[in-house]
Amino acid sequence: MPANLCTPDYLAEQALHLAQTFNTVSCDILNESALKQLGMNGYLAVNAGSQFAATMPILRYTAKGLENSPPVVLIGKGVTFDSGGITLKRSPDMRHMIYDMAGAGCVLGVIQAVATLGLNINIIGIVASADNAIDGKAYRPGDIITMHSGKTVEVMSTDAEGRMLMADAISYAKQFSPSVIIDIATLTGAAISALGHKATALFSNAPALESTLVEAGELANDRCWPFPLWPEYQDAITSQHADMMNTGINSPGAISAGCFLSRFADGTPWAHLDVAGTAFTYTKSLSATGRPIPLLLSYLSSCAIKNNQ
Repeated sequence: MPANLCTPDYLAEQALHLAQTFNTVSCDILNESALKQLGMNGYLAVNAGSQFAATMPILRYTAKGLENSPPVVLIGKGVTFDSGGITLKRSPDMRHMIYDMAGAGCVLGVIQAVATLGLNINIIGIVASADNAIDGKAYRPGDIITMHSGKTVEVMSTDAEGRMLMADAISYAKQFSPSVIIDIATLTGAAISALGHKATALFSNAPALESTLVEAGELANDRCWPFPLWPEYQDAITSQHADMMNTGINSPGAISAGCFLSRFADGTPWAHLDVAGTAFTYTKSLSATGRPIPLLLSYLSSCAIKNNQ
């Protein structure tokens, strides 16, 4: 949808609609005031230049009899428009940035599908929603931001906004003691350079989760391909002034983004799906693909089968 219609508030309305439609789904909306109280400073920095307020809807799907079981947490990047901020994008490419909320749309779609199917699994879906615009309040290259986790980030590019948003959402999600966290984001053009538009780039700190997602993607014909997060790659985001930079120096961009997010997952099993090349079709209008909903439904179905055994 056009970004003047699909705002963060609109995504919040869609989340509330799901909760009203299914009795197995509930929804809480964190507004800007709540996000500020939580110290979600990276999240709010992304939205600082926007006329629209940031929101963070939290959806809970709870299966009967599994009320006390740890959930799978899904986090979707919901940047309803990404101008790049002060690190402005090139104008020929900018029109595609209405699709920068595809990860959030995926989470909403997965919750709807799981509720319709009645899968025997607990899921928390987080819609990380903001609008990366420009005015006098916008965050700047060189800013140092203390994130929700307490870690500090030196901003090298305001167009690396998705990882700021997702990092705060990942650290927030750990309070739910999840079995795994999976984030879905149209994060880097580098993922497209590496894999084109056929496969989603996969990053994970948990080999078992990584292999299960690869298998689920094969079964669903919605493939993902794993990339390394070796310690050697972490050096690229070292900062002289903060705990880390939000972009890498002389590094593969998708991997440095994965390294950045991995620092906020810490010991929680986590996977990052970079869907920049698969969530929509470049050069075509109204071309959202719905991916990786099939991949995630395949994975969640396998988890639900294990819960039934």
